[in-house]
Amino acid sequence: MLGGDHTATVPVMEVLAPHFPELRILQLDAHPDTREEFLGERYNYASAMARVMDVVDAERVYQVGMRTGSREEYVNRRPNFYPVLAGHPVEVVRRLLPALRSHPLYVTIDVDVLDPSEAPGTGSPEPGGLRVPELLEIVRMLAGCRIIGGDLVEVAHAWDPSGRTGIAASWVIREAMLTWWGGA
Repeated sequence: MLGGDHTATVPVMEVLAPHFPELRILQLDAHPDTREEFLGERYNYASAMARVMDVVDAERVYQVGMRTGSREEYVNRRPNFYPVLAGHPVEVVRRLLPALRSHPLYVTIDVDVLDPSEAPGTGSPEPGGLRVPELLEIVRMLAGCRIIGGDLVEVAHAWDPSGRTGIAASWVIREAMLTWWGGA
């Protein structure tokens, strides 16, 4: 699924979760997106994963690559929360592979997991993110997993006149489709 903001993931999980009781979710993102509400709303980009965790138990959601967030999100962090301070996202995902391989997996990628030098066209760019080849390495590492779906969200073409965010996102999507479902 290609989304706008991260709330696009919520209805997908509301539909998939009942059909996959052992579903695991891997979130690659610069932010946890677990605020209970933001700007007076329960459904928005800053609370998208909190709404996902309303339908998928937080213990089955693996959050990787976070570089910032609200005090609330860090104080009330979920059990599988791996900000960059816990290790480089490539190495964290490598360590998580045994847990991810044994269950159906959905992968949600917020383009802001990438460094703004590689993907400036997003609503909340954060310095210190992944390079495109590193994100592709993670995508390829997941080849042995039973991936039932995935999304890439938060691309804002209007904020990137160079077009490099869209190019990077397209490359990640292409590699995910070929690696996960290409049937090679």
